[in-house]
Amino acid sequence: MKKRFVNLFILIGFLIIGRYFILFLIEPVDYSIYFNQILKNKTAEHDNKIDMVFVGGSRGLRTFDPVVFEKTMNMDCIFNASSGLQPIESSYYMLKELIERYHPRYAVVALSWDELFDTNSTLAKVIVLDRLTGKNKLKYLLNEFSIDEYLNAVSLCYRFRNNFEADKIHDIVIEKINLSKNHYSERLSYPDLYTDNGFIYSYQNGDIPNYGNISYDPTKLEPKKIEYLEKIYEMCHLNQVHLFLVSAPTTVMTLYRVENYQKAVDFYSDFAETHGLNYVNLNYLRGREKWLGDDLMFDFNHVNGEGAEIVSEKYAQYLNAIIHEEKIQDLFYKDLQEFQSEVHRIIAVGADIYIGDLQASVKVSSRQSDGITPMYRIKISQDNQNFIDLTDWTSETDFLFDVSSYHDTVYFQIEAISTTGEPGCSIFYQMEI
Repeated sequence: MKKRFVNLFILIGFLIIGRYFILFLIEPVDYSIYFNQILKNKTAEHDNKIDMVFVGGSRGLRTFDPVVFEKTMNMDCIFNASSGLQPIESSYYMLKELIERYHPRYAVVALSWDELFDTNSTLAKVIVLDRLTGKNKLKYLLNEFSIDEYLNAVSLCYRFRNNFEADKIHDIVIEKINLSKNHYSERLSYPDLYTDNGFIYSYQNGDIPNYGNISYDPTKLEPKKIEYLEKIYEMCHLNQVHLFLVSAPTTVMTLYRVENYQKAVDFYSDFAETHGLNYVNLNYLRGREKWLGDDLMFDFNHVNGEGAEIVSEKYAQYLNAIIHEEKIQDLFYKDLQEFQSEVHRIIAVGADIYIGDLQASVKVSSRQSDGITPMYRIKISQDNQNFIDLTDWTSETDFLFDVSSYHDTVYFQIEAISTTGEPGCSIFYQMEI
C-alpha cells in the first residue's frame, strides 16, 4: 500500500514536471510570462509598492508611458497594466489584484467610447486571467467565462496546442532564454517595443483610411458593464485609492466617423461628476491639430511611441495640477463641435476599388469638416515606386480606368486636398489583376 502511494506521488511529480516542460516549449511570452515578470521586477525595486496604475484597453496600453509620468509627477513606481481589448470587467479584476498586492495611491482607468457595449473576446479575457492569482483568478474565471471557454482558459497546453511545431518551439524557447539573460528589461517585436513597465512603444506610423460610419447608441449600453464601472469606483473609494477616468486619443478620423460620439463623452462626464471623480477626453486637448498629427499615430485608433510620449507628458502635467489642487487653464475643448470648428483639412481619404474585365472601378470618399470642399487625384504604379497620374485634381468621385496594360499586382495612390489649399492626405492600395 505504501509503495503504491510512493509510485502515485512519483507519477504526479513527473506529470507536473512534464507540464511545466511542455509549457516552456509552447507558451509564448506575450500572455502573462513577460507581464508577471516585469511587474515582479518593478515592484521589488520599490518595496512592493506602486504609486499609480493604469488599466484599460489597447489605447491605454499604447498611450500612457509610466516613465514620463514618474518624471513629471515625481513618483517612484508607476505601472501600466492595460492590455489589448481589455473589457471593463477585466479591468476591475486586474485593478483589484493590484490594489490588494501593491496598494497604489492612484488608479487611472482608460475608457474607450464603446467600452460599455456588449462585446466578448475570449483572448482578451484570458490575457488578464493569466495575470491574476488566487481567489481573484478563481472569481474571474467563474464569473466572466462561459462553460465553452473554460478549456481554453484553464488548460494552457490546449490553448497553445498549435505551437507544437519545431519552428514555433525554437522561436519561443530562444526568446525566453534571451529575455532571461537581459532580466526582462524590454522585449522588441518590431514595430513594437514592450517596456519593463507595461507600456508598448511603437515605431510605426501608418495610413489613416477613411473607414465607414459606426454609431454610439446609448440604448445599447450593457447594464453589467456599467455595474462594473460602479464597482471600480466603490473599490477605489473603499481602499482610499484616488481614481481618475480618461479617454486616450484616437485619430481625428475616428472622431468624425462615430455618430453620437459626444454622447459617449457626456456619459462618462456625468458619471464622473455624480461620483466626484475627474474625467477628461484627451482627444479634446486644445491645439491637438498642431502637436498630434496623423504622423504620430500607430494606426487609425492608437498613437505611436512618439505620440504617446507627448500625450503622456500633457496628461501627467494635468494630473499633477489636479492632485496638488493647482489652478489650471482651460485646456480642453468643451465638446466635439468646438473641436471640429478648428479642423481645416481633409481628415481621411479612401476608395472602393474593383478590378474586372481589365478595368478598374474606383469610388473615392473622404472626411472633412463642414465648409471644406475636397479634390482628388488618382495615381497608379506597377512597381509601387513609379506612379503616373490617372486623373488631374478633380471633385469627381467615381472613375473607370483601363488597366489592360498592367499585370499581376498593381498599386493605387488616392490623394485629397481642399480647394482652399489646406494640407491634404493620401492612401495606398495594392490590388491584384
